[in-house]
Amino acid sequence: MNYGIPCMVSELTTSQLALTDRKEVLIAKDTDEFIRKVIQLYQDEELWYQIQQNALNYIREACNPEMLRTALRNIIEKGLEYQHKF
Repeated sequence: MNYGIPCMVSELTTSQLALTDRKEVLIAKDTDEFIRKVIQLYQDEELWYQIQQNALNYIREACNPEMLRTALRNIIEKGLEYQHKF
């Protein structure tokens, strides 16, 4: 996604990353759906660019280094608070 290449992902990946089918990625539940959606993506230029732009926006927002740093700091601080209770 970070390189601007539209991605096909599993339902598990979408649930872990809060991605939406036909927005930031294409979701495939099985082999037949994977094949069908890859062909559709390859043939539909508008869909390709729509997913590409949405994915790049997702990466910019969800993977912002400062936001990730703050989230990690919060996790560490909560862990240290929990450790001090015992």
